Amino acid sequence: MKLSGRALILILIILSIGATAAAAAAGWIDLKKMADMLPISNNDEMISQLEEQNKELKKNLAELEKVLQKEKEQRLKLEQMLATFLEKEQGDTESVDGKVNDQKDYQKVGEYYAGMEPVTAAAILERMTPEVAAEILTGMDKENAGEILAVMEPERAVQVTEMIAICEAQNKDNKKIR
Repeated sequence: MKLSGRALILILIILSIGATAAAAAAGWIDLKKMADMLPISNNDEMISQLEEQNKELKKNLAELEKVLQKEKEQRLKLEQMLATFLEKEQGDTESVDGKVNDQKDYQKVGEYYAGMEPVTAAAILERMTPEVAAEILTGMDKENAGEILAVMEPERAVQVTEMIAICEAQNKDNKKIR
């Protein structure tokens, strides 16, 4: 019977394990002493490193939770202001003077959004109608508005941009009337 190389290695491994077990049972070798001689990493050092990392992660988590809370508070304020403006917009007449006041209101709201991270502001503006989002963005610095548009969903950014163009055209027409 011819044995393959793998089978021969397996047989040798089994024999060595058996011989070691027999020698340990007979008391010829002390496996516990041999195990103590093996280099084992310092568990205490590893535990302290992991605890330090855990403390750092908890600290980072606390900071992120504070930022999240601030963003939630700011979002709530903006949503309340937006609701007020939307109610006012529905009741407003289409007079030129009313339009000027609305633009000032949207500029105030735009200042809040300019203070936010563009991703956060874009996420909120995407939930609004394109008309309202456009009014708010036209009330902002063009650079800030561009950063927010850049992180919006492309289809929504196109809709809002079209509304901005319409708003800008209306603003030019209103200036000519006065």
